[in-house]
Amino acid sequence: MGRNRSAKNKWLPPNLYLRKGIYYYRDVRTKKEFSVGSNKSLAITEAIQANLAIYKPREPLVNRINHIHQMTFHKWLDRYHDKLKTRGLREKTLYDYNSKIKIIKLNISDMPINEITTKDISNFISNYPKRSMAKLMRVTLLDSFNEAIAEGLITENPVSVTRAPKTQVNRARLTLDEFNFAINNTNKRYKNLFLLALLTAQRISDIENMKWSDVKNDRIYITQIKTGAKISIPISLKIDAVNTSIKEVLKNIEKKGDFICGVKAQAIRKAFLLSLPKKDNMPTFHEIRSLSARLYEDEKGAEFAKKILGHKSMQMTDRYLDNRGSDYIEL
Repeated sequence: MGRNRSAKNKWLPPNLYLRKGIYYYRDVRTKKEFSVGSNKSLAITEAIQANLAIYKPREPLVNRINHIHQMTFHKWLDRYHDKLKTRGLREKTLYDYNSKIKIIKLNISDMPINEITTKDISNFISNYPKRSMAKLMRVTLLDSFNEAIAEGLITENPVSVTRAPKTQVNRARLTLDEFNFAINNTNKRYKNLFLLALLTAQRISDIENMKWSDVKNDRIYITQIKTGAKISIPISLKIDAVNTSIKEVLKNIEKKGDFICGVKAQAIRKAFLLSLPKKDNMPTFHEIRSLSARLYEDEKGAEFAKKILGHKSMQMTDRYLDNRGSDYIEL
């Protein structure tokens, strides 16, 4: 039990003190004191408001009396995460969702879910430093509140009227000339890995995990790590622009184990950057996938490019086919 208050402070709200004609409010959480002036009425009002904010119960007494349970925002996010597990999502996708939910919890206060406002969401999205990540978290929030509507917890989605952050893609597209420069300025191993990536049009994670046992019946069978898409590519497949086929590239790769690649993705990325001509805004290894799509579109059509990329929609393929102004228009 705390000690009795002095006579001059006895009739003041908790945590408010009078010293030498000035009122001070003490934050019980940090023990820090704040001057609130010499006006008694104003000081009492300020102290009452501060106490209400600090001691505000997680669930109002009237609701507990009436046995009414309010779903808080953070508790709902936990339930939403459980719902995501029933969607048949891949482990990596669930991990990404979990990471975004943790960030949201750190940035938006816990309160009854029906008290979350558009302003709360907008402040979070607009102030988050990484634009591309903020855009993804807005999508997650939009979906989570739609699920809350479906459960009857709220009637309107506070995210739907917010604006998605504008993001600008700064990464340069890889040109065929740059790719040829790269394969001519690296060692034999990496040259073949760059060509394998170009001819199969797969992500670096899939290149890293390709096994010799995946090559059978004159085809290479790929299950994409990111999406789970299954692709069967004939090893006779050739891109005329580089005048070689998957089969020819595989013949030039020395077998040193179960994996075709034999090196980690990080080493491949580094080797690719070192092999490119130096300039501002260097293209990354992933840009080989876009170059592959554009070359296949030229030689075999957009539908073929879509299939080898493993896309379900042409809209996604169109993003890879966009050269972002890297090519000249021939007249």
